[in-house]
Amino acid sequence: MATVIRRFAETPATPWRNGRGQTWPLFTETSWRLSVARLDGPAAFSSFPGLHRTFVPWGGGVRLEVDGEELDVRHGEIARFDGDATTRLLALDRPCHAVNLMASESRPTLTVVAVGARLSDAAIAVLCAPTVDAARFDVVRLETGDPLPADSVVVSLDGD
Repeated sequence: MATVIRRFAETPATPWRNGRGQTWPLFTETSWRLSVARLDGPAAFSSFPGLHRTFVPWGGGVRLEVDGEELDVRHGEIARFDGDATTRLLALDRPCHAVNLMASESRPTLTVVAVGARLSDAAIAVLCAPTVDAARFDVVRLETGDPLPADSVVVSLDGD
């Protein structure tokens, strides 16, 4: 059974490192951090030298520029790039959120998983839709074989 370990509504927003947006830090381990950011319009992303970034827009699609290359990333798609890449949000369909994983190594990684899927390993998940027991962007811990209660962005804990 999924256990809520962090409620989004109880997590204070903090400014982006560059001061151009807001983020809600949801879960932190020694070598990685999971957060949700609000995307309202074009802005430069903060630099995170030495980290790998995994980015998943939720609620709308975005156009990014990463080290001069433009990427269209649709709702629920995953984009991966170096944390020290020069990155800008160029355009968005509408204001939305993004789930972000910043990690010092290439693991862990994020995956987008549909409601009802059963995981083969223990994991934490950011719920991307409300459930009976949890709100959107709440973080839950799942044990092996637990079904996901909502469409989610999942961080596998295998090997942590």
